[in-house]
Amino acid sequence: MKEIIFYSYGDSNKASTWSNVPYLFTKELENRGILVRRIDISPNRFINKIWQLTVAKFLNCFYPNHEYSWIRTSLFRWLTEWKIKKSVALYHTADYCFVTCFDYYNRFSDIPTLLFSDWTYNILIQSQKGRELYSIEKPFARQQAEAIRNAQVVISLFPKSAAIMQEAYPNANIRHLGENVINNLCGTKYQTEELISKKVKSDIILFIGQKKYIEGAKLLIHALMGMRDKGKDYQLHIIGMRENDFCQLPDFVKCYGYLHKDIPEENRLYYQLMTEAKLFVNPTPVWAGFSSMIEAMYFATPIVVSPYEDFVATFGKEISFGCYNNVFREDSLIESIEYVLNNEKMYAVMCREAHRVTEGYTWKAYVDKLLKAL
Repeated sequence: MKEIIFYSYGDSNKASTWSNVPYLFTKELENRGILVRRIDISPNRFINKIWQLTVAKFLNCFYPNHEYSWIRTSLFRWLTEWKIKKSVALYHTADYCFVTCFDYYNRFSDIPTLLFSDWTYNILIQSQKGRELYSIEKPFARQQAEAIRNAQVVISLFPKSAAIMQEAYPNANIRHLGENVINNLCGTKYQTEELISKKVKSDIILFIGQKKYIEGAKLLIHALMGMRDKGKDYQLHIIGMRENDFCQLPDFVKCYGYLHKDIPEENRLYYQLMTEAKLFVNPTPVWAGFSSMIEAMYFATPIVVSPYEDFVATFGKEISFGCYNNVFREDSLIESIEYVLNNEKMYAVMCREAHRVTEGYTWKAYVDKLLKAL
């Protein structure tokens, strides 16, 4: 393989695009001498903002909590397919089209298509939102089904999602490559024992997640308040949300908002917290931020997490690097955190295990498997 056309929602030259995935993916392809033609298919920001403030709010009156957006309209599809048609004609010598979503495929030339993403629209709404699709959402689901059935290879990052898709589209070539990948942009190499020596002395509990995870963050705050009443003075650091996302915060909580890894100061702060955190916690049910969690594990951080399906499918029903919190309740979460932090003999073992189970999750190893799949 010498040349690919790479499509992404956002600029794949920017690390902040889709949790660093397109950036690290394309960099690894380029490291192998593959020429990458980058095509940004993201919507115009102004149009998208107007849509969110007008049409989306109007539709919410009739379809509560809908997932219909500007990028899921027939007009946006026409505009994007025009970009695809133009790019495959311009770069007609390309060996493959890599599309980092399940929304589009190349139907304009004989250049084959790889679709690469996490889950489908159906899985998002039915499995994660727990409802059936609204009538306005069904055309986009059919659009994805068409792309999945016509792509040469379809890869999901998650085993459970891949299994659901394989059942839904039995004639499509859908795969999960057996492992996930860590979006590591830390410029410093750390030894595991060096990290453990920092974490043993630390009082930092780390939570990473945007506002959709706010109920999990609130539960963790209340749990730590209960633990502080018992003399456990842990500090909570939240990446992805700001103070004004909460009504009121106790003084032991510090929020940073979203930290951009392509901004040096924010990158340093992000990895300072990663390397110093004593424990990583996200008790949110259904989905609890897989990408940030395995990155914390790579930096030898034990975890407390809800046993959501894709995490269990990846690491098993029993974990040696932390604890599953099975009940979304304050007393249960306190018990889970104390299980990890009060066991001094096992804490270092959990740190080593967290790193061991994720140390192979590199982009180099992942792209090796992906290219073999082609």
